[in-house]
Amino acid sequence: MEQDLFDLYEIPGEKDGKKAYFLSSSKWPESVIGFKATTGTAMSPFGTYAVDLAGKASVLDTWGPSSVMLHLCSLGP
Repeated sequence: MEQDLFDLYEIPGEKDGKKAYFLSSSKWPESVIGFKATTGTAMSPFGTYAVDLAGKASVLDTWGPSSVMLHLCSLGP
């Protein structure tokens, strides 16, 4: 199923001195995944949400697209 596959997009330049990325579903490429605190409304303190990128470019969105950019880290040897 295509909604179970994800694409990782590298953002040009750096954010806070690090590479940044967008993560999106292969089925819905116009949206990216955002992580947000559930503020006690769920069993987990954080949840994942679909975020429309077109809306993130609006002047009314004071956080802009940087609020859904991700940093990657690696664990291992």
